[in-house]
Amino acid sequence: MKLSFRLRSALSVLVLALLAMVGPAMAAENEAKGEDEVLAEKQAEEQKLVVVPLEYRLARTTREEAVAYWQASGASLIGRGYLALGTGSGGDNLAKALDRDVELVDVSGVDFEGMNTARFIFNKGVLYGIQADMASLLNQRSPVMMKYSAEEIDTVEKRLRSKYGKPRQINSILTGIGKKPDILIWKLGGSTLSFVSNSMNATVRLIHEKTEADVQKRRKEVCKEFNTRDRIICW
Repeated sequence: MKLSFRLRSALSVLVLALLAMVGPAMAAENEAKGEDEVLAEKQAEEQKLVVVPLEYRLARTTREEAVAYWQASGASLIGRGYLALGTGSGGDNLAKALDRDVELVDVSGVDFEGMNTARFIFNKGVLYGIQADMASLLNQRSPVMMKYSAEEIDTVEKRLRSKYGKPRQINSILTGIGKKPDILIWKLGGSTLSFVSNSMNATVRLIHEKTEADVQKRRKEVCKEFNTRDRIICW
């Protein structure tokens, strides 16, 4: 059956109208699908950015593991040096005698017993100590010095007592017998956590006992490389 010119024209207009209606709907569906895909990709990227907190395990955690975690979590490495033997500091590179097997790395943006700046100590690439300097009368220019107030230092002490229980208490020569002990010590397996707060300084230090003993034993051998009969710079 032949269609008249007018009927064919009318059908053509109807088809074009239907296409015009379907076209935008399909485009909108594809656009919505594209948004979903973009959202899914964004969520996947965000999941990749979620950094699982690193558990600092003395005598286990390596320097590479720690640095990778700090970089991923947004922490900042603010200083680096080696263990000073004698005068000077390994952190400021002024010491003449160094044990280069012991590396000191100062980091901000971390969490060590509720404090966000600390010095991490590695022996041959393995973590064996962490120290947070809350205040110091002699070392105020240190990059890891947090310059805590007396109230903030008391808060740290209370937090440690609450977390680890009753400590062993010692009076140093800076406080004397009969006054509030300025050194608190907790034994944590093979490690020792110490809290010191007196007129000279305030620090929290976690150290692996066996590794510390090994480092101190090696100290005598290392000093032989620097000392002479007439010149003692290492001890």
